[in-house]
Amino acid sequence: MQRLFEKFDIERCLKKDDYTAVYIARHIFLSKQILLKTLCCQNLPDQTVLHRFKREAKILAQLDHPNIIKVLDFGMFAEYFYISFEFFPGNNLRQVQRNKLNEKIKRSIFVQILQGIHYAHSHNVIHRDIKPENILVGADYSVKVADFGLALLSDENQMTQKSSIVGTPGYMSPEQIRGEKPSPQSDLFSLGVVALELFCGKNPFLGPDVGTTINNILTANYGEINTKIASLPQPIDRALSLLLVRDRRHRAGSAIEILSLLGIIPKIPPTTHGKKRKFVPVLIGISGIILMVLQVATAILERNRHIAEEKPESISDTTVTFVPEKPVAVSQKPPVVDSESMKKSSPDIKTTGYLAVMCLPWADVFIDSTRVATTPMEKSLTLNAGMHEILLKHPNYPIYRKKIQIDPNIELLFKVNFDTLFGYLDCKVYPWAKIYVDGQFKGHTPTAPIILDPGEHLLALENPNFQRTEQPINITRQDTLDFRYRFEKE
Repeated sequence: MQRLFEKFDIERCLKKDDYTAVYIARHIFLSKQILLKTLCCQNLPDQTVLHRFKREAKILAQLDHPNIIKVLDFGMFAEYFYISFEFFPGNNLRQVQRNKLNEKIKRSIFVQILQGIHYAHSHNVIHRDIKPENILVGADYSVKVADFGLALLSDENQMTQKSSIVGTPGYMSPEQIRGEKPSPQSDLFSLGVVALELFCGKNPFLGPDVGTTINNILTANYGEINTKIASLPQPIDRALSLLLVRDRRHRAGSAIEILSLLGIIPKIPPTTHGKKRKFVPVLIGISGIILMVLQVATAILERNRHIAEEKPESISDTTVTFVPEKPVAVSQKPPVVDSESMKKSSPDIKTTGYLAVMCLPWADVFIDSTRVATTPMEKSLTLNAGMHEILLKHPNYPIYRKKIQIDPNIELLFKVNFDTLFGYLDCKVYPWAKIYVDGQFKGHTPTAPIILDPGEHLLALENPNFQRTEQPINITRQDTLDFRYRFEKE
């Protein structure tokens, strides 16, 4: 048996080229099987490879979490740099997801990746290369996030130039592609792509070549992606819609935000992992029971109420209410929403009604300018009878407003699909331009189709090397206006 560096007995070589090698070995001092990576530094043509090896060792040495691959030791021996990792038998997520996984397993994998990323982010580590190949999955579907060779400590200076692209094109966030400084939210976008591929079976951004793939991320029709997300079970659909937001200012702010949405309350684990791994499946089971109860309750409610749904034919369709055959006792309904405007009068069965809101993909719900909920809603709202204004906000769509009538002792279900309410503007400008619609800055080209209210708008294009141009445009509901323009020198 070959022995390397006076402490590793080589059992099997997994990969080897002119400078690097990966082995399954036995650490003779620790008396355990390990994974060994080596790099021959002699005559190394690209010193960034050595930098990547050292970076991975340095960063992983700071991280100790059951969902992150663990470094055991590292160092130099003669002309070799080596890292020994815990041995984790299994396959990467790309290989695992070729099998037919049930929804419970997919959710468990998703949660475990989130927990690993949350821990890394809490230690100021940004991975920068979240993709299926860097997610290891064991036979019991336990998960390890691996390959921190491109990781960045958030408090250190970037080693790369602003214009460089670091990561894997099909999974990079828009800001990474633009060469901007990455943040934890960059990892969250990448995880959103991984999760969408896990749940739907396909990465919507992948093209026939790198250029097309990058362009797809920058200019993709997120309306189509949100339609795919809307077909997923709750609250997975909400989680992905918060992760896959092109503008990181409106993206989920942290992994813990998504974990909370999924009913998981992560804790920083102790250095001994022991009981910690049981935490995820237990919470998943509890969340599953809660979801089942909610689904049953929803099914019962559906049989006893009328749906006031926004139809594609008209934005101003009249909502319809349904009077139940028997009065419903107030005690059977959820409590009054905690907002000043709704606490002025006590909930009286003669003066209050009820509102449930369903919105695809999701929305923050405002009633009479007061934020009261975020869809999907677990409870109906109790409102004073009479006219109210409902306002729905989603970061990828224009604000939607509508007047609704609440009748005493009646539950109104207000249902909206954002993708049926608006139109799209697809601008292709040569060489490039800042886009303004009705005086509001909408981004630089190339950009994804811009979602607009149907009707007349004023489009303006600016490039400092050319004269500003303005043109009226008309947006049609559920249609895309293709606008092409080439700046010409005067």
